[in-house]
Amino acid sequence: MKKKKGFFRTIKKVYNYFFRDYKYQKEKKLQRKAAKKASIKPKGFIAKKSGVIIFWVTFGFMFLVVFSTLFSGDSSEAKTKEVSNVKNLAASAEGIQFAKNFTRDYFTWEVSDKGKSVRKETMSKYLADGLDEYAGISFNGLQWNSNFVDSEVKEVVENGENLALITLLTRFELRSVDGNDTKKIEKYFVIPVAYDGKTFGVYELPKFTFIQENTTLQKVVSNKLNRAETSIAGEIKEFLPTFLKSYAEDTKDKLNYILTEENVTDGLQGMMKFSDVKEANVFVGEQPDHYVVFATVIFLEPETNLAIETNYHITVVNRDDRYIVSGINDQENMIIKSDTDEVVDEQGTELEETSENN
Repeated sequence: MKKKKGFFRTIKKVYNYFFRDYKYQKEKKLQRKAAKKASIKPKGFIAKKSGVIIFWVTFGFMFLVVFSTLFSGDSSEAKTKEVSNVKNLAASAEGIQFAKNFTRDYFTWEVSDKGKSVRKETMSKYLADGLDEYAGISFNGLQWNSNFVDSEVKEVVENGENLALITLLTRFELRSVDGNDTKKIEKYFVIPVAYDGKTFGVYELPKFTFIQENTTLQKVVSNKLNRAETSIAGEIKEFLPTFLKSYAEDTKDKLNYILTEENVTDGLQGMMKFSDVKEANVFVGEQPDHYVVFATVIFLEPETNLAIETNYHITVVNRDDRYIVSGINDQENMIIKSDTDEVVDEQGTELEETSENN
């Protein structure tokens, strides 16, 4: 009986072994079949994939083209702006210094063979080709040596692109060759200066000129202002000392109480002391309840009590029946009147009338 059971047990083991192996092999076969099926691309797959790749390559290329165009456009615009803002270097501080150096050497010479040689060499550092090698000074029969004293700039006129006419008031001293006589000379001297992109140079022989030193200015007046009513002018004149004393002597915080805005002025903050309003003319402003005051004011220097007279134009506002200040020396469109004016038009006549005392 036991032998019989052992036989069946052995048969079962063999059956189970082969059956499991069969199932395992079947599963493996199914997996391989599924993998093979998955590796087969659907119809049109490659074409679609290629289309996607081409699209992104084209898009990237166009993006680079647009970005490059924008960048180069900005660069060109910046270059154009930079070029347009380039100043005339011949009229710059460097050009003026060049002119002063030239003037110093121009008015320094000695009448001798060595002096002539030195001048020729010195002038060659400044003069453009073709100009007189002595810069216009003739040594034939010359009986005076020259020493440069000083110079000051009087006028700078731009004469073209990187060209300028620089006028200096020049002082130099002439000494006779025999040493018996000296003369102090003062001349207005015009130096034509050019800049070639690398260096400065004198492009024409310098010349002498004359400049009117005394001013021809008569006055600067405000445009089309009507006088304020007498009663209002009186009220504003009474307010002015209060404001000007605070303006001269108070801190900014205290001064702000009589200003429309804090940034109107910082005041003098004790640098000067208020003394008096010598004169005040009150005119109607462009906005309602605004008035413009042209005042002559006397301040005192705190340490010495030195009286100093000065002019202010002050914009006063009537706000809630209280006067406060909205501006100091901020008048625009002022008109310059000069004694070189040949004709005084109606506007000029009207303006001249407004300068009378109120």
